[in-house]
Amino acid sequence: MSGPRKVALSVVWALGLFLVAEFALQLRSQIRYGASVFNVLSAETTYQFHEDLQLKLLRPSAVIQGSQAVIETNSMGLRSPELPVEKGKSDLRVVLLGASSVMGTYTRANEEIVSYRLEAYLDEAFPDRRIDVINAGIAGYGLQDQRRMFEELIVPMKPDLLIWYSGFNDISGYCRKQSKSDATIRRLPQLQLPSWLLSIELVTKNSLWLRTTAASKQDVIDPESINLERYRNDVDALLSSVALRKIPMLVATNARSFRSDMPMQMQLALSETARYYNSCFDLAGLHKVYDRHNDILAERAQAYNFPVLKMDQLVPGGREYFGDATHFSVKGSDYVARLIFRELQRLHALEGPVRTAAEKQP
Repeated sequence: MSGPRKVALSVVWALGLFLVAEFALQLRSQIRYGASVFNVLSAETTYQFHEDLQLKLLRPSAVIQGSQAVIETNSMGLRSPELPVEKGKSDLRVVLLGASSVMGTYTRANEEIVSYRLEAYLDEAFPDRRIDVINAGIAGYGLQDQRRMFEELIVPMKPDLLIWYSGFNDISGYCRKQSKSDATIRRLPQLQLPSWLLSIELVTKNSLWLRTTAASKQDVIDPESINLERYRNDVDALLSSVALRKIPMLVATNARSFRSDMPMQMQLALSETARYYNSCFDLAGLHKVYDRHNDILAERAQAYNFPVLKMDQLVPGGREYFGDATHFSVKGSDYVARLIFRELQRLHALEGPVRTAAEKQP
């Protein structure tokens, strides 16, 4: 067989193996999570873009089913039960606003996510009242998405209380800025592969340890060098929007599974997904940038007289409470729901306005 023919045959075999592997991964994702490229082909994607609201939401009135997770949505495209059109005089509406940790991306059933568990605790405490805890979390949402969600979808619900758990999605923006800067300097064309290719994602995730080891210090961002003005402004924009509408709110800082007092190997294992999605930070940098974001969140909330629940200090780390770096396990979801419930009791949040610690002093 001639040399060129061997090369061509090798390429065909390699392409064939790649397609078989990709098909197997897509099928596995469909079986486990009910989400794959097959959903795109059948127009039954997990998420849909709502043109009127300019928001990405879950596919409305759907049961997105897989062996590892079943996501049931209401007509608004939220992972919540259907909300009555009319709000009764004694009804209480509590909204949990955020991103994937609120939505419960890796939680198997709706009944196991934070909003459902919180509603169960509130129902037990207020048996004579109808209480709806609305899950307003969508995976991938940053602060600007969350503010739009609040203004366009939540405000018309006439909520009695808002609980804000923002998540860490805005941190990945620092890495995207660096990538754009590097591309500008090098001026080299970059091949863009389809985002739905699971085989590429699998290789990238499984080679994280190699890329982390081989990365030069020039590829790592020093958190102290980051300009946090945009993050602070986005936090202020949502806080001021809530304050303007005089809706009581509890602000929660963001927890993570890996702690600086853990053994290094444990930290590296627990932080793997965080380092994958925020590849421009090393482990020490992730700790620092997470803490800086939480500090700004707490400081700005207090400036607006919103009480703060220090979830980053109260939720234990480790596999027992987290499914990965930042998403809660079933036990973690229940733990967080109980923390919120106890804080709402302490603040008398459902018996009147949420009061700050200063206002409660005699």
